[in-house]
Amino acid sequence: MDAAFWGRAGSGLFALALGLLTMGGARELLRPNVGTVLGLVGGLASAGVVVAGAPRWTGVILLVGAGQAVLLHAAEAARRRVGDSPRVRVLVATLAMLGVLGLVLAVVVRLAR
Repeated sequence: MDAAFWGRAGSGLFALALGLLTMGGARELLRPNVGTVLGLVGGLASAGVVVAGAPRWTGVILLVGAGQAVLLHAAEAARRRVGDSPRVRVLVATLAMLGVLGLVLAVVVRLAR
């Protein structure tokens, strides 16, 4: 298992989590909501702080931030559409975290080359 395998595995995990959350969210993805906007504003603010301190990593930070924003929006849409029970929240949170893990894994493996 070399680095290319882990890069593909991370990309696949991100795509799988995003696909499942997108199928769960369906039409709700077209409606902006407060949770997504607040997450995007917080993500942009934190990315701005990090980029100001380390401009070398600007592209990487923005790529991971954009991926996380997409996952956050899909997770919020899936949660609204499917329901707000504790089981749904756990499932959506688990899928979102697996997506973030896959995204970070894919980016770190590509940077390590």
